[in-house]
Amino acid sequence: SMKLSLTGYDNDTYVLSTARMNAKKAGVFKNIYYYHEDFMNLKFTEENAMVITNPPYGERLGEREVIVKLMEKMGRDQAIREDYDFYVLSALEGFERVFGKKAHKNRKLYNGRILTYLYQYFGKKPRGTK
Repeated sequence: SMKLSLTGYDNDTYVLSTARMNAKKAGVFKNIYYYHEDFMNLKFTEENAMVITNPPYGERLGEREVIVKLMEKMGRDQAIREDYDFYVLSALEGFERVFGKKAHKNRKLYNGRILTYLYQYFGKKPRGTK
């Protein structure tokens, strides 16, 4: 049987405490690990992992540059970890250009009134796996 491990990272301690509280309410707390960490400092070391993220949308003044740097790093990480799936919910215009690669699939979604896209990048899987 496959061991499933979920890890959540955020730079905001309030977001982490809210996530913990929601996981407890949902009865899944013991299956998730939470870390106070900036994505810019993350190193991906697990094999065949999946990254699912809903990064900030950069709507506030001066935020766009930070978001662009974040998406560029994410694109570099995805290029290095070809075995990883990346799912990114973003409202950033020109996301794929900034990420550095066209998504395998994308879906238009509204997060409240904000138009976003779910960009899906599928990693290469080892032989014998689906």
